[in-house]
Formats: sequence, C-alpha cells, structure tokens
Amino acid sequence: MKSNSTHIVITGPESSGKTTLWNQLQNHIEGTFIAEQARTYLDEHGLDYKQQDIQNIASIQFQKQLEALNSGQKFIISDTCLLTLIIWQEEKYGFADSYTMEWFYLQKVDCYILLYPDIPWEEDPQRESEGDRLKLFERYKYWLNKLGVRYEILKGNRANDVQETLNVIDSLNI
Repeated sequence: MKSNSTHIVITGPESSGKTTLWNQLQNHIEGTFIAEQARTYLDEHGLDYKQQDIQNIASIQFQKQLEALNSGQKFIISDTCLLTLIIWQEEKYGFADSYTMEWFYLQKVDCYILLYPDIPWEEDPQRESEGDRLKLFERYKYWLNKLGVRYEILKGNRANDVQETLNVIDSLNI
C-alpha cells in the first residue's frame, strides 16, 4: 500500500486517552482523521459480539484507511488501527483471524503513538479491561517491537500529549 501520506496511529489500552488526543490533534493538523470503527459498530450491533464481528470491524477500519491513503491528504491520523483488533482477538479468543492479520500487514503506518495507561480509568459500557491495562500495554509494545516499526510512548503529564505528538510528527522529516 503506497501513498505520499504520512499515517500516524494513536494506540494503546482502553481508557489511556487515545480518543481525547485524536480529537485534540484535529485542532493542530490538517489531514484525514479516521475514527475508531469498533465504537460505531458496537453502538449499531450491540455489545454481545462474536469474533466475526471483530473481523467485520477490521474490514471497515481497513477500508477507511485505504480511502484515507487515496485522499491525497498529507497527514492521516487514526484513533487506533488493526493492531488493537488483533490484540483484542488474541485476548478474547486466543488468536486473531487470518483476514485481520493480512490486512494488518498490508496497512501503511509511519509511526505509532503508544499511550501508557497512567490516567484514571473512565467507565464505559464498551470497555472490558480495567484490570489488564498494563498487561495490554506490554502486548502493544511486544507487537510494535516485533514489527520493528517506529513508535513513541507518551506517559505522565497528559497536558503535553498534543505537543509531544506534534514533535514526533516533525521529527519524521516529511
């Protein structure tokens, strides 16, 4: 998947500030912003999901990424990506389906912003992993290291997340 766009993914465990950061970046970067597709899907189909539902979400997420890469925008900023869906499937079912894995390896991501779960948990009916956030954070790190991709960990004072992300984007030498 080739593109002149720079794709940044905001990722990490549940309730680590991904969507908040993603929303804030919209005030600082001109580009295409891809929302987390799982939330919309579960709102429409209910919380009693099966592994096939996660594969459906992955398909929608991948299509949104393809559309964005073909948009000609300089920047694409995603609130999560297929990595989250792989980890979700591994945790829930012990493995990720082959379609999600294939799409994952086809996606183009220039840098991941991995958020450390050091902010208070916010209750949400779609969230399931309050006690597992540090374990899940380590799963994200494992995958990103395995892939050998660029990623930056943001932790601590969340007031600095936007500026730190902008600094990472500047450092990509685009």
